[in-house]
Amino acid sequence: MTTPRVGNTIRSRATLDRRRVVAFVASWGWQGAAVLAYVIVHASWLLLEPTPAAWRESIGNAFFAPVGLVMAAMAWANARDRRLRPRVRRGWALLAGAYLVLWTSTNLWAANDLFLGRDRLGRMVVDTFSAVYPTLLALGVLCFGPAHQTRTARARVSLDFATVGIGAATLVWYFMIRLRYAGAPELDWLVVSNLLTPAGDLIGILAIALVLMRGTDRRSTVALQIMAAGQLVLALGDSVYTPLAMADSYRGGHPVDLLWMLGDALMFAGALYQHRRGGGEHPSFEQAGDRRFARLPYLFIVGGYLPIIAASEGWSRSDRTVLYATVLLTLCVVARQFVALRENVRLDREGRLQEARFRSLVQHSSDTVTVIDANGIVRYQSASAERLLGYPPHHLIGDPLTDLVH
Repeated sequence: MTTPRVGNTIRSRATLDRRRVVAFVASWGWQGAAVLAYVIVHASWLLLEPTPAAWRESIGNAFFAPVGLVMAAMAWANARDRRLRPRVRRGWALLAGAYLVLWTSTNLWAANDLFLGRDRLGRMVVDTFSAVYPTLLALGVLCFGPAHQTRTARARVSLDFATVGIGAATLVWYFMIRLRYAGAPELDWLVVSNLLTPAGDLIGILAIALVLMRGTDRRSTVALQIMAAGQLVLALGDSVYTPLAMADSYRGGHPVDLLWMLGDALMFAGALYQHRRGGGEHPSFEQAGDRRFARLPYLFIVGGYLPIIAASEGWSRSDRTVLYATVLLTLCVVARQFVALRENVRLDREGRLQEARFRSLVQHSSDTVTVIDANGIVRYQSASAERLLGYPPHHLIGDPLTDLVH
């Protein structure tokens, strides 16, 4: 038998839990509630199968008709938000363009299936047009990072993207597409188009990982983390879809649609979070705690060799010897780069520690320390300036030093 005190405690906790749920839902606004309801309706329709088979493909495609446009609208709202940094707004504008490409290609793909009888030329055109989506997505996400990069940094980023793209395409080809075309006299463009989507998903993930590795403002960081989860779900959905498409067994209303809808909803949720929370005033770049994302390209270098090693069982012994030597050399290069990465992280950490010590000494010094540039403009002022001059230090930064001298 429950005592009155225990019963009151249970009811209080239940009330508190309900309030937390209501507060969480309210924090996402009506847009978040509408998207959540849409995802639930779509999932229920997929799992319960309430419609005849003849209508299932049409209804399944109709569910995705407005998705890309809604995502583009939310991204464009962020592009017009004056609370965000100009580069972040530019990034959201590029993302709005990416989502418009996604919306256009999705509806063209559905129209080709429903009205043109899955025309091969139409599929190739749509799949090629879809390749613009990961390009705009990567460019938009990279705008969340620091504005200025050295030529070496840009080259390193480009090589990382190339590594991920080639490694992903190699894996998709060997494990998903190769067997279907084993006896074909020649390869057609459909092979390339089916390689583009999974590789593009992973390039988008790499772009988000690079920005999270280098740092951005706090609100944008959370938005990108939500979008990274959505991009991972989309990559999973495309990996399931690719072999179905190669076998021509995919139709609208397939259970894989649930992964796509969930991934798109998470991408929308990331944009909605940025829209409702705004951005941070002081972005923090080069966060050493997220250096683990820099290991992503190395994984794809290793993964790109897996199909080759598997195929080498049918080669001659001399051919396998050359292959193994090549793999060994590549692993040495990867190990060398990994060691260099760890050394750079260590040097960066030591540099930050020394800078923190110097800043602490200057901030707590009784002497006044002023740093000016070549034009005599105050760029730094220690805390002791207020005691001597009567002005808070931040009021003096950006003013000519001559304003303080009589």
